[in-house]
Amino acid sequence: MYEGPLADELFLIGHDQYTGKARVGDSVLDTGLAGAILGELALANRIFVDDDTQVFVNEQRPSGDRVTDTAVREMLKQRVVHPVRSWVEYLRDSARELIAPRLLNVGLLEQVSGRGMLKQVVRYPARDRMNVRSCGIAARRPSVVPMAMSNAYWLR
Repeated sequence: MYEGPLADELFLIGHDQYTGKARVGDSVLDTGLAGAILGELALANRIFVDDDTQVFVNEQRPSGDRVTDTAVREMLKQRVVHPVRSWVEYLRDSARELIAPRLLNVGLLEQVSGRGMLKQVVRYPARDRMNVRSCGIAARRPSVVPMAMSNAYWLR
């Protein structure tokens, strides 16, 4: 059973395992994924959030993870600190594109591109539905994921 980083598990829960389509609206899912990236950084003690919700980088050295290293690199480019809300708004535009390769690389998902009415559509159906299903169940441990999804709704 795959037990990946928080953002990976939220990505899997947020997409239908058969069709690969998002289960919720894009803005809600992307906001939740951005929050999950920040959650990964906080859990790894790479960032600190103060009482005013300002985000400070604790650990500048790359960890070898493209998703979190990219987020930290963007934070370090800033001359001033920004609150969590600003980082969620900034990261949500690229959250899916950052997280999907991790799941593609471990073989859990495949990427299917197609043409929608007005835009290019990318879906991520599961390669191994049993493994993804058990991951979705495992991701529901101590209400971290439901909390992230509810916070995503209020931050959009």
